[in-house]
Amino acid sequence: MNTTIPAMTILSDDEARRMLAGLSAPFDLVGELMYLTGLRLQEVLELRVRDVEVTRGVLYIRRTNGARDRFVTLNGDLQQKLAGQIERARRQHAADLKAGVGAILPLDVDERLPLARTRWCWQYVFFGRDCVTDPISGERSRPSLSALEFQKALRVTA
Repeated sequence: MNTTIPAMTILSDDEARRMLAGLSAPFDLVGELMYLTGLRLQEVLELRVRDVEVTRGVLYIRRTNGARDRFVTLNGDLQQKLAGQIERARRQHAADLKAGVGAILPLDVDERLPLARTRWCWQYVFFGRDCVTDPISGERSRPSLSALEFQKALRVTA
């Protein structure tokens, strides 16, 4: 059996910082969170407003490896940048509410909390550009930023 291990590129700190500096918002912040906190891409993209305590500098990461929850601390610079992203999400949420658009919810939440899709705390910190039809509720909803979008942005800077 001949298995080939794909080549992996390891960047120096300087190379990684240059690559992150070449990303546009919000991809730059997604990359910084991954680089500085060790979070996986999907963990960053699935952050909801309720998972972030900007003033304390803490992220609550839910259902990670082994279905465990954990906390991640942020430095002051990341706190400020994340506060700015949350403000952009708040403005998008306000516009979405006027247009009848809500957030896509975890499976069990929609049944237990019928109004949750319109609540601020359930909105994604890194929201997608376009609305979609939620496959469960059938309603127009704003998903999180997609991993594919981030990967495309990263390829452009490489």
